[in-house]
Amino acid sequence: MRTFKFVFTAMVLLISGVASAQKGSQVTSDEPRQLSEGWNMVYVQFAPTREQSTYELGGQTLKGNLNLTGLALGYAHAFGVSSSMPLFVQVGGELKYSFNKKDDHGDSFVSLKVPVSLTYDVPLTERFDLLPFAGIYGRYNVSGTTKDSNGNDVNLFEKRTDEAGGVTFERFQLGWQAGCNLIYKQRYMIGASYSRDISKLVQTTGIKYTTFAFNISLGLLF
Repeated sequence: MRTFKFVFTAMVLLISGVASAQKGSQVTSDEPRQLSEGWNMVYVQFAPTREQSTYELGGQTLKGNLNLTGLALGYAHAFGVSSSMPLFVQVGGELKYSFNKKDDHGDSFVSLKVPVSLTYDVPLTERFDLLPFAGIYGRYNVSGTTKDSNGNDVNLFEKRTDEAGGVTFERFQLGWQAGCNLIYKQRYMIGASYSRDISKLVQTTGIKYTTFAFNISLGLLF
């Protein structure tokens, strides 16, 4: 948790620095940066996440949902892949903290995600561009904890046979994502997207966990 707070603070300071640098550059140059040149972007993200569980017990299928609050910080770089159309590949990295706290008993996760997407620039006006995108991602789950009935932390990525149910959570996952970003003055971004795991967070005999998220992003291009 301390590491996440440190990275979060560093990213906020980075975004503030980028914004200040952009304001300074506008004094010496009135020419807007063209999206056709590609871009770098830093962003913050609110990502409500749902963990779906399915249990096969005695010929019956039981399903459950766990809602998590997700906060993420990310960086992305886009480069053109066609000289005849505004088509780009965008790659990056994202640090996410997800948590669910209820009566001091809840889950928390820290993960690193590497998304790769195809995105297309649709100019709307002189000031607005629309960037629809779709792609895949790989995720490494750095940590995951829950609490037992005594209030002790339980590592979800270690094999256990007690209250964790004997299931082991997977460190590596693949997934897909799709969404759209709205760019203002080729510098400011607000976006919405949906992401869903392809591989399961938990997949063992009779038990499957899948996660998906709706994401709202705010960012700066430079």
